[in-house]
Amino acid sequence: MTMSVTKSVEIGRPAAESYDFIADPGSMPRWAIHNVKTIRKMESGRWEMDTPRGRATLVPAEAFEAGMRQMDGRTRCFESVYRRSSPMSSAIDNLQAALQRAMAGRPTVGGFPYLAETLRSAGVTRNLWFLPACLSLYLTEQGPVVTQGVPLVNGTVDVPPFDREAL
Repeated sequence: MTMSVTKSVEIGRPAAESYDFIADPGSMPRWAIHNVKTIRKMESGRWEMDTPRGRATLVPAEAFEAGMRQMDGRTRCFESVYRRSSPMSSAIDNLQAALQRAMAGRPTVGGFPYLAETLRSAGVTRNLWFLPACLSLYLTEQGPVVTQGVPLVNGTVDVPPFDREAL
């Protein structure tokens, strides 16, 4: 038997104000209480923080197409406000550049082989998709990278039978 638990809290503030609060790295010790002990802004625009796993650096992420959401009339990068800086960041940068190249040069019809070749030439050795979860795991020569999108469903749902005729 699968059990699903949903927890929520009501915030008595406008959505934009709430978003601005969580988008400010300086507020992280106040709401990410199990993950961020302290945080300091560095001259480079990066943030150095102490976590239960040790010191880490946050780098403000640039908004890109897949992460854009509209909130109170202002465009914000909602899914990915921050990217944790690590030796893997070159793998992330390389993958994002390859995906942008693939999108910019894709043909109108039959674009998947073009995407596959663009990723292969960028050093992606394997791409695993988990469609209901909207998760992609890219195994690259520079290290693994995961991309989490918005899941197709939340909670527990029935899966309809496969319909080959509908394809």
